[in-house]
Amino acid sequence: FFEAPHTAYRCAEQSASDVSLYDYVIAGFHVRLRFAGAGLPPQLCPALAHLSVAPSASPDLTVCLWDTCSTGVSMPRPPWPEEDYLARGEIRGYNTERFRTVYDVWGGAFRMLDQERNLALFWTQDARQLPTYDRGAPLRMILHWWMRCRGLLFVHAGAVGTEKGGILLAGKSGSGKSTTATACLLAGLRYAGDDYCLISTKLAPRVYSLYNSVKLDPAILREKMPDLATWISNPAELDREKALIFLHQPYPAWMAKTFPIRALLLPTTTGREETVLIRASAAASLQALAPSTLMQMPGADGRELQALAKFVKQVPGYHLQLGTKLAEIPRMLEQLLEGNSP
Repeated sequence: FFEAPHTAYRCAEQSASDVSLYDYVIAGFHVRLRFAGAGLPPQLCPALAHLSVAPSASPDLTVCLWDTCSTGVSMPRPPWPEEDYLARGEIRGYNTERFRTVYDVWGGAFRMLDQERNLALFWTQDARQLPTYDRGAPLRMILHWWMRCRGLLFVHAGAVGTEKGGILLAGKSGSGKSTTATACLLAGLRYAGDDYCLISTKLAPRVYSLYNSVKLDPAILREKMPDLATWISNPAELDREKALIFLHQPYPAWMAKTFPIRALLLPTTTGREETVLIRASAAASLQALAPSTLMQMPGADGRELQALAKFVKQVPGYHLQLGTKLAEIPRMLEQLLEGNSP
């Protein structure tokens, strides 16, 4: 079946007036996005801009992308019946060690990876209709599938720090990861992500940046971080979505590609003024990191859970009880990175 949408992509290249290549280095691997049509690049590339590099003669992974509206080429009709659509868009019988397939009917996007050929496909009907989560964290399923075979974990977490070391921020949506990461960036720390990162647990744990985007509650943005308001990329969606900002645009020098992980923080909002840091058990760290990671990544299984269980034993964990004075948060994290733990 892979050849059917791959052939459709090649037809899209032939019919489109725009064919463009965008190259990135992610966790040391050269990833090429090959676009047919002009619709998808402005939607998917801003979040990856801080990882952009010159073209390579031999990329490690190539992703072919097209949309029907800008190319006139449709996605081939799937051969599987309706009952073969599983949770999270996975297709029964089309996910093996070599191939991974997700067809998100509600989101209107198709993704497929051939691990043996290091070749992936992405299609959507109308690039302008891509949801905010795809624009803020593009190709996360494909990158998760491909990177896991290379010993890297795609985690639902943010990360901030310095080149010498940093902190991973874990917790479910709404826990305060994005606010914490952005407050630290504005205070001068390096930013590696607010919602998704790659981590390696071999030897000393290390985090790798994926996206320079951040999603913030509009009310917090207006009240606490007004300077960022001019960089909101989705102003028409704020009645139903968080504000999406690509931080590489206003703060290119503050973007971090990688650093060692010195601690894992579990943020929660309290409504109190003061920010408090309390040591957390490995079990609490795993509970904050594993469920949201595994639920959001199709194909994740016991291997990821074992790797995460190993990771939370390698780095100290802390409950970060967030106060309303945002300036206190980066100061406390800087003290922790300097070795002044509670």
